[in-house]
Amino acid sequence: MTTIFTLSVMSEIDWIVVAGYAFVVVLLATRFRGDTTDENYYLAGHSIPAWASGMSFLATGFSATWFIGSPQWTFNGDFRPLMLFSGGIVAAVVVAIVLLPIHYRVGTITVYGYIEQRFGVLGRRWVGAWFSLGALIGGGAALYVASIALSSLFFNPQNPATSNQLILIIIGIGLFGTLYTSIGGLCGVIWTDVLQLLVIMGSGLFCVVLLMSAIPLSIPEMINYLRHAPSTPIAPLLEGENINKLRLVDWHWQWADPMTVWAGLIGMTLFNITGFGASQVMGQRLLACRSARDAGAAVIGGYLLAIVIVAMFMFIGLLLFMYSDPRVMGDAAGQFSSSDRAFSEFIVNHLPKGVSGLAVAGILAAVMSSLDSGVSAISSSITGDLGLAGRESQTQNGTRHAARLVTLIVGVCLTTIAVLIAAIHNPGNDALLDFVLSLSSFTGAGILGVFAAGLLTRRGNAHSVGLALLSGAATVFCLQPIITQPMFGVVIAWPWWVGIGSIPAFAVCIVPVGRSSMF
Repeated sequence: MTTIFTLSVMSEIDWIVVAGYAFVVVLLATRFRGDTTDENYYLAGHSIPAWASGMSFLATGFSATWFIGSPQWTFNGDFRPLMLFSGGIVAAVVVAIVLLPIHYRVGTITVYGYIEQRFGVLGRRWVGAWFSLGALIGGGAALYVASIALSSLFFNPQNPATSNQLILIIIGIGLFGTLYTSIGGLCGVIWTDVLQLLVIMGSGLFCVVLLMSAIPLSIPEMINYLRHAPSTPIAPLLEGENINKLRLVDWHWQWADPMTVWAGLIGMTLFNITGFGASQVMGQRLLACRSARDAGAAVIGGYLLAIVIVAMFMFIGLLLFMYSDPRVMGDAAGQFSSSDRAFSEFIVNHLPKGVSGLAVAGILAAVMSSLDSGVSAISSSITGDLGLAGRESQTQNGTRHAARLVTLIVGVCLTTIAVLIAAIHNPGNDALLDFVLSLSSFTGAGILGVFAAGLLTRRGNAHSVGLALLSGAATVFCLQPIITQPMFGVVIAWPWWVGIGSIPAFAVCIVPVGRSSMF
């Protein structure tokens, strides 16, 4: 008999905490909403202070993928993934100095208004449609990954990747996030993001304190253990090999390794320039600031705080690794079914009542902060870039009912994609975080090439924009290991895909094709 409604071992207090969090989110979305015009609905009337925009920027980037994926990284490996953030610092500065002033001068509700000025309306529609497609797929993948963790919290399925419980979680979370996003618009999204980031930080700090107090080692003993970490059943190493889990810097040039200094400084700089300044998901909350200067402070400050928070969750992965080792904990060692479920199973089975509910609310917060941002960004792009709103009405006479309808449709589509991904993807094949991050490269490469062509040259037209987007995606497809390894004997890691794919996209974009569509 199917056990679809068998709840997890969380106590009644935990469920009350989770329900209370959900109620407050809806209350905030209803309280802080701008719905008079498209500018108010999609950009909060440019009324958001820099600190709130920065927190929303961080909450958007710190999805449930990071919440679960960051501990998984260090549980299985070391601190090297933190080097991926080195390029993001450079990217944040470049976006603050170069791209944000341009976006504010253009004055449209999306970051693709500049594409219209440079390549015409058709070029903007190409890019808006391309972004929307990629964001739908990426958002669906992120929702799917989050639901894997949530399925073991709300229920207790034997196989969460294919169970009815997982599908139910995807649908429930997707529709809930879509509902409050459609009510509050971007203003509601940003202020709920602020709350959600505080919940994420609080739940993470609780887990650090409790794990530190439970592990019977002093700090010097922990450091010594982690420098010579042994193999465990959940995180096996080569026979007789230990690993230094505190290793941070890897100077080797290896195309196949995404965790080197070079992948972080070069590959992730280009990856994040695209994500911060040429993606409506992140750019939308930056455009909601009062000025380009405030937006620059938001992107730089938010990213620096992101490094601290991700480092904290990676540290949780190290603590969970020690907590699961009987050589450290004895009979009190935590029993986890796999590395990707260790954090969620720790939350359900090992946290005190009430605190477990807070941690579950933290995962929900991470899910919602990425879901609401994606839905709002795609909706604004469809409305502003694809011409649902007239050109003169994009900032003054928008219709809130049409905007809310678009938001609802986008949310349903994103949720449907998450269900489809759940049916075809096996999370045991690769790291969940790598899986989600790599998807955005297919659209990001072309968009970066188009922006570079617009900023660095005066060549190209609307038709070449469309071909550039396709060439970027085709290049990223050709960089997949299933193609490069048998043909060339090399594997190129995902942080390089956007940068490499943007090169042919740039070259194609600067070659005019057919009749220029500057209308």
